[in-house]
Amino acid sequence: LAGFLSQYWGRRAVLSLGMTYYALLNVCAAFPWLWETQWFPVTYLLLSPSLIAVSAVGFLSMAMRISWTQALGTVFTTYTALSNVSAVIGKQSVRFLHESLGYEPSFRVAAAMSMLPLLLLPLIRPSQVDDAASFDDAINDLNLTCRELQSIRPTAEDEAAAGEAESIDPAD
Repeated sequence: LAGFLSQYWGRRAVLSLGMTYYALLNVCAAFPWLWETQWFPVTYLLLSPSLIAVSAVGFLSMAMRISWTQALGTVFTTYTALSNVSAVIGKQSVRFLHESLGYEPSFRVAAAMSMLPLLLLPLIRPSQVDDAASFDDAINDLNLTCRELQSIRPTAEDEAAAGEAESIDPAD
C-alpha cells in the first residue's frame, strides 16, 4: 500500500505523512488519560507499526530514487541495514528513556525524534541526482565516442594503401 501511495502521491509526501502522523500519535500517547480509554491503546497498537512501515517504505523509496543505478543493490542493502540498526537502537533507547524520564516524557521524546527527518527532508533534492546522472552519462558518451574513434584509427597498412592511391594520377 505504501509503495502504491509513493507512486501516486510522491515519495516525499508519503514519508512526510507517515512521520507526521506517527509524531502526532506519540504526542497523543503522552496524555495518560487516553490510555485509560478502551479505544486508544488498540488504536496505538495498530497505527504505530503501520505508520512506521509507511514511513520506512517512503524513506526507502526516496533513498532508491536518489541513488545511482549502478549501485542500487549495494545502496538498498546499506539502507535496509541502517534501518534495522536504527530500529534496534530505538527500541533499546525507549527502555533507557522510560527508566530515566518516565512514561509520558518518553512519548514526547519519541514525537520529537520522529519529527527530525521532516526537518532534513527539504534538503534532499532528487534533481541534483538527475543532473549528476546526466553529467555522468555525457562523460560516458564522450568516452565511448573517443574509444570508437580510436578503434577506427587508420593502421599503417591503411595509410600505405592511401599513399599509393594518392600517387596514382586519375588524369592518366
